[in-house]
Amino acid sequence: MIKASLKASSAGAFGLLIATVGFDTIEGFPRFTFGNVGLYDGVSLVPALIGLFSFSQALRLCLKPDSKNSVPAKPNLIGNALPSWTELHSIRKTLCARLSLELLLEFFLEQGLILPLL
Repeated sequence: MIKASLKASSAGAFGLLIATVGFDTIEGFPRFTFGNVGLYDGVSLVPALIGLFSFSQALRLCLKPDSKNSVPAKPNLIGNALPSWTELHSIRKTLCARLSLELLLEFFLEQGLILPLL
């Protein structure tokens, strides 16, 4: 119980830290931009979500490298720049889910339906 509440509190604190990046509208001063003009508007939603899910998947694969979802390392890295058809076939569900989620988010962003929720 305490471990779960600690995880939830740390996740909430990290979310608030990410939300403070950008240009302060009251003071007119950039916060946590480190001189990067691209961060004046803050962190965008879609890149943040993609980074969140890819980071968690990378951690999962690093902690359990022998799982069925991990791709074994190949000795010839130059000739294997693109995944093979068998590798693409093994991750087809993930690719379809990611593509549909990106298309759905892009549709809602284009229609202006997500902005009132933020």
